[in-house]
Amino acid sequence: MPEQNPLGSLDAYSRLVAELVNRPTVLHSTLVVWSVSPYTGIADGEVFFPVGLRLRVLEEIDFAAGIDHGLQLRGVPAR
Repeated sequence: MPEQNPLGSLDAYSRLVAELVNRPTVLHSTLVVWSVSPYTGIADGEVFFPVGLRLRVLEEIDFAAGIDHGLQLRGVPAR
């Protein structure tokens, strides 16, 4: 069975995000995903790592095209 593009639907992308932030290498996360239309979603929040790094995410996902428009992905020292 071919692997599904995680950018192809809100459900698939939400599962991907949940799998990524529920790893032992992630200390805490505020990253959430929601739909703004049947074809578009937003991912917004931060992912904190035990090494003192914070990843800030702000992304617009085009589910119809299966692509993201990475608005902001930035790693910064955690406060």
